[in-house]
Amino acid sequence: MFPIIPAAIVASLLIGGCAAQKEKKESPAEEKIDRKRNDGQKITASDDNIYNGAFLQDGKPTLKSVIKYEKSTREPLDFVVFFHAFALGFAFPRDICEMLYKHHKTAAFIKLEPWTWRGGEDITYSLDKINSGLFDDGIEYFAQGAAKWRKPVFIAFGHEMNGTWYPWAGNPGNYVLAFKRIVDIFNKTGATNVTWVWNIDARFDFKDYYPGDKYVDFIAVDNYGSSHDTVSQLFDNIITALRTIYKKPVIIGETSYDGNTRNGGSQAYKQRYVKDLPKYCKNKKISGFVWFNLDKVEEGRFKQWSLGWRYRNALKDSINSIQTCFDKGIKTQSDG
Repeated sequence: MFPIIPAAIVASLLIGGCAAQKEKKESPAEEKIDRKRNDGQKITASDDNIYNGAFLQDGKPTLKSVIKYEKSTREPLDFVVFFHAFALGFAFPRDICEMLYKHHKTAAFIKLEPWTWRGGEDITYSLDKINSGLFDDGIEYFAQGAAKWRKPVFIAFGHEMNGTWYPWAGNPGNYVLAFKRIVDIFNKTGATNVTWVWNIDARFDFKDYYPGDKYVDFIAVDNYGSSHDTVSQLFDNIITALRTIYKKPVIIGETSYDGNTRNGGSQAYKQRYVKDLPKYCKNKKISGFVWFNLDKVEEGRFKQWSLGWRYRNALKDSINSIQTCFDKGIKTQSDG
């Protein structure tokens, strides 16, 4: 799922993006990349630890939105998802990462998107252009910013590539080459503090899009519920398939339930969905989940994805019932 951004904002961001691309050739502010300090900063998973994550708003997450969500659920967020399109330029969003980390060592989960929000036919930052090396300087500039940040960060390049709605979808060979190219640039730059996430959609075939074990640290899978859907119905088959093929930790990269009764939703079923999600992760040894907490109009229909008060209580009570799984916070290789 992708954020819907008003045309006026898109225009201003595109102008800013062009400026940022020009800036990428300049030397970043003097701050040496210490490869040793980045070693061991990749995020790790364990069977008895679940990371609590959320997507809170289109655009940049704010400290206010983080605190508001945490107060409503009475549970700290381990990571916060936000989308960063190439159109925004190639400056690493250190301000957001610092804001989150200073809060209580919350990690950023950046979904890096090669487009300008113009829909599935947007070829401004196509996979072909990425693989030609056209954006290598910009990607390296972004990687330098990540390396200098030093702290742990999740990055998923081109999420839901196995769907049909993004311009980077539908070409497994080109996608794999682009994913590898980007990771290689980050590694050469010293950005070994980045934890790489391969983020698929649960409803479509995915096998040909896998970049390889060398390039993937976590696997994330997205799916959304409505009507009579349960967490098990949405995720059982895909989790089993992933575990059969790959030996990587799995997180639920985006999920929610549409509670709008006009779309076939139900308050009772949404409450059950919210309540079941943390326990499902515990039982299936899933390393974390992201609640998509933003209502929006999609395909002409208003989708009630966010947590109202009754749903927040259900999430809070469910987490409390298995609280020890949520007490550890983000762990890295250096934590042992």
